[in-house]
Amino acid sequence: MSVLQVNNITDTGGSTLLGRRNAIINGNFDVWQRGTARTFVSATYSADRWACGQFQQAGHELLDVSADTSVPFSNAMRVTSSSTAEAAAGTRMVLGQMVESVNCSHLAGQEVTLSAWVKFSAASYPETSSGAYLQLYFYDAVNPNFNSTTPTSNGTLTLPNGSLPTTWTKITLTVTVPTSTKTIAPRFGFFDAFSTTNNGDYFYDTTGWQLEAGSVATPFERRSVGEELALCQRYYFKEDVGYRATSSRTDRMDVTIQYPVTMRAKPTTTYTSSVTFLAAIAFESPQKMVLYYAGAISGSDRTVDTFEADAEL
Repeated sequence: MSVLQVNNITDTGGSTLLGRRNAIINGNFDVWQRGTARTFVSATYSADRWACGQFQQAGHELLDVSADTSVPFSNAMRVTSSSTAEAAAGTRMVLGQMVESVNCSHLAGQEVTLSAWVKFSAASYPETSSGAYLQLYFYDAVNPNFNSTTPTSNGTLTLPNGSLPTTWTKITLTVTVPTSTKTIAPRFGFFDAFSTTNNGDYFYDTTGWQLEAGSVATPFERRSVGEELALCQRYYFKEDVGYRATSSRTDRMDVTIQYPVTMRAKPTTTYTSSVTFLAAIAFESPQKMVLYYAGAISGSDRTVDTFEADAEL
């Protein structure tokens, strides 16, 4: 019997395999539920599923691909130095994603390949004698918080300072995942903290992130924007919703917010309201949240509220 093998996945019937290869979500930076231009400190999220790393006093923004027609895909992220405060604190401009254990624990003991496209604003950055890195963090723990737990081990590709690519370049890292691994985190950034004096003194652009089984970096797996959004909403959901009281009342009005997908876990939920009568969370689960509005509510009361549900790692 013939056996077809693609990226360590076998089909004894010899048919073509059409399963999803890429364990990274939003590797093409199509989804930005939190906004397309954000400045951060350590361990906060920017484009969906992507988080900052340590010494991260930098900006993350959606790259204007119309201004850079050389971008390999439809979207990309720019990570920049963002404030003069960096002159005192330093930055490593780290970007990463914690892949949920259920999406990567099956890779334990296997050879995997991480690939990404990058472009730097300069071939050499100040005070970065060790250059930049593409890295995989391996954790024996299930779903540790991003940047809060030291990995058990890691695999690293070094980009030497002085030779950082200033045109779009695909970089790859192939390593064997330890058999004890339960969670994997791809990361990118600089080894050394360095100082800047102005916003945007230095930056790098990146897109096309893929983590897959096997020793070869295959072409980037394109998912539809709708599918990518649904994958992101398992971890974070934001929506602006308007309500109007249908009649005057003095007790309370309940409003149910049904999430578009079931979230990874019971989320941390927040809301902002445009009305003065009291609002509070009455119930929340991975599927929905219930808000109640209390006090004197007239039939003309209207509200436009922003709801956020966060179940990120």
